[in-house]
Amino acid sequence: MNLFASIGICLVPLLLFCVVFLLCVKKLSPLHLLFALLLGLIAIIPVTLVQYFLMKLPIFTAQNLLSVFVITFIFNGLIEESLKMTTEFFLPFKKMTLGSFVVCGILIGCAFGTFENIVYLVSGAKNISLRFFTSLILHSCCSGLSAIYVWSFKNKEPKIFCFILAVLLHGLYNFFAGSEKFWWFSIITIIYAAVRLKFSFDRIYQSTEEIEDSSQENQ
Repeated sequence: MNLFASIGICLVPLLLFCVVFLLCVKKLSPLHLLFALLLGLIAIIPVTLVQYFLMKLPIFTAQNLLSVFVITFIFNGLIEESLKMTTEFFLPFKKMTLGSFVVCGILIGCAFGTFENIVYLVSGAKNISLRFFTSLILHSCCSGLSAIYVWSFKNKEPKIFCFILAVLLHGLYNFFAGSEKFWWFSIITIIYAAVRLKFSFDRIYQSTEEIEDSSQENQ
């Protein structure tokens, strides 16, 4: 298939996400959505540079358990999720609702995963068809969890476990996705990430509603 056609196919899920969120999420500004996509693109740049230089080091090229651990949990998990989470601090928090903020966090992850897939395509990577879908969902869910942490941090009640969970789930996904025998555990990881994102969002949304109700009663 032509490279440009493949890149176009990579962009389709991202565009669908944008359309669905704009139609379904109240108070989601198109400008905030576009800014989230830009942040996702910005986040992939340092990750690509780090990957280009660090992956040449012996610890990354060695075929042993330590190397796999470092790549999956330190590089894929900690570094990638930290960089995505950092960009979420640039979202206009005070002008957004909890729902629109978390959705923009999800879009940052979706954009990041999309651009990452494009980088793999351009670099000539093979057999990424399954990864094309699974990594996109994984990045989106993990970024959503990080967005909940950022939102709670800015409200001075940081839910750090949401970010830690994003790091661990990303690492687990990559660990199992690279295994021939246990790759299907990566699918379970994605399902759990989606469920955990919904659960964490519902909890913080409920607590936010309770605070707002209490404030109205005091007035």
